[in-house]
Amino acid sequence: MQKNRIWVVVAALAGAVALSVSCQEKEIINPPSLTAFSFKAADNAVLSEDYVATVTGTEINVALPDVDKSALVATFTVAEGNIVKVNGAVQNSGKTVNNFESAITYVVMDSHEENPVSYKVNVSLAPDKHPALTFFSFDGDKNAKALGKTLVGEIKGSEIGVAVPQVADITELVATFSTGAGNKVTVNGVEQVSGVTVNDFSNPVDYMVTNLDGSVNAIFSVTLNRQKGEWTAAPTYEAVPVHAGARILVNPVDDVPFVAFKRHQPTEADARDPEKDEKMYAIKFVDGAWTSIGEAFSDKVGSDYDFTLSPSGTPFIAFKNGAVSPQVTTVMTYAGGAWSTVGENIGTAATSKIHLHAIADNKVVVCQIMSNKTFVGIWDGSSWTTGGIDALEGNPRPYEIRMAGDGANAYMFSINRAKALNEVNYGHNVMKFDGTSWSGLRQNYLREGASQTSIVGYDITVAPDGTVYLVTGDNAENVENYHHRVEKYNADGTWSQVGSTIDYVLSSRCYSKIAVAPDGTVFVAYPNETVTPKTIEVVYFDAATKQWSAPASLGNGDGVEYTGDPNLSFVFDSKGKGYVTWLEDSKLLMYTFE
Repeated sequence: MQKNRIWVVVAALAGAVALSVSCQEKEIINPPSLTAFSFKAADNAVLSEDYVATVTGTEINVALPDVDKSALVATFTVAEGNIVKVNGAVQNSGKTVNNFESAITYVVMDSHEENPVSYKVNVSLAPDKHPALTFFSFDGDKNAKALGKTLVGEIKGSEIGVAVPQVADITELVATFSTGAGNKVTVNGVEQVSGVTVNDFSNPVDYMVTNLDGSVNAIFSVTLNRQKGEWTAAPTYEAVPVHAGARILVNPVDDVPFVAFKRHQPTEADARDPEKDEKMYAIKFVDGAWTSIGEAFSDKVGSDYDFTLSPSGTPFIAFKNGAVSPQVTTVMTYAGGAWSTVGENIGTAATSKIHLHAIADNKVVVCQIMSNKTFVGIWDGSSWTTGGIDALEGNPRPYEIRMAGDGANAYMFSINRAKALNEVNYGHNVMKFDGTSWSGLRQNYLREGASQTSIVGYDITVAPDGTVYLVTGDNAENVENYHHRVEKYNADGTWSQVGSTIDYVLSSRCYSKIAVAPDGTVFVAYPNETVTPKTIEVVYFDAATKQWSAPASLGNGDGVEYTGDPNLSFVFDSKGKGYVTWLEDSKLLMYTFE
């Protein structure tokens, strides 16, 4: 009986143990579920802070800044026992690297790799928390005409400074800039496109940078700082002896300087070359060196000649032809690598004081003195029309003539000889030819209080914006001395003076030149014979102080000076580089300003 009880106890215990083992071996399988997703800064060097995604159903959306997303580590949370794969590769939270440049799919499965659920991860651009301009420049190619070289701005906080040449035209510049992805850049409400949008930088320009959702913006102020230009000696041209009258001009197409001149005939008979002496030559200055574009290509040149370039860069030369009788004017042009005569000779009697301007290749105007009168020739591309200027009151006997112009008009400045008209002593005229007819901007004018218009120290030029500028000399303010006076012709038909008279007393050989830089700054060059050694001086009108600058001396101190008539010539290119040339012992000296 007792033996049976023992077996019953043993059997009961065995059943209990079996039941316990059965309960412990039953597997719990959690369904696939991804509940959290993020990118932590600790795992991703390109991030400066953690970014947490939003999980909605099976869509995971996260916004990241503009960083490299090709190798990011995600941190995620799934149900216990779940297995996660991307493209078949098992993922480990906080460890596995993936490319998130485009959407990728996380496949979450249960512990048996069954019942897969796909979660699509979409990475978008987060609004820039600190929108800014990170780079700013004026690319030389984008601003070829105004600058010709790249200028990079210096960014200090919200201020951007760019150093520009002293007299560069900064009214139409194209900026190249960088900012964060998704940011919008505007100026006065106008959206800016890097490398495309044009702005006037005469005053500081405020660039507003706004982030993607418009929640944050920042203003960056761009200021262009003009750097004071310097005059520097350029290589002297002495390959051929240069005669007085040489003129420098800049090709409006490529900014290459050209000079045309008559070859000087040496005093010594055995040094002369009758095949070349007193004939026209032309040279250009390229890459720091002078290059010939024509040698002895004309007939013998008399006492007068002039040179001009058309808006397309075509050279024209007018000269008193010493090979014909009477010595009338011949005009030549350069095309196809050769010089040729333009039409027939101009005039019926000997000519002098010859000047010309080309409005276009088929509209060339020559002004000169013939038979003590102003005589004009106009080339229309096929023939010359000649005669006087009907609009010139009384057609008085001229003492001197100068010309200037642009692609729309030609202008003639002339001084009447003595009291040639209405008892006005050396009155002067400014006449305009618009391609069809002449009109007077000023006729027989003498400033009140002046004894006469000085017969030295005069010149005329046309600024890049078409404004006519005139420099003359008079003694209206000091009867004992003559000083330079600069004036400009205004749009309303009036003349106004630029600053005060220039503080220099004109000498008998003060053949001055006026030039206007691309930004509108007026320069005057003149020979100073009151110093030793004599030198060329240049002043400019400072728009800020409303005063003429202290003179810059060209050559004084480095052994360069002049002895006779320096035969000045002065011009600026479109980028603000200035060129002054003069003669010394039949050599062509040149200084550049930039």
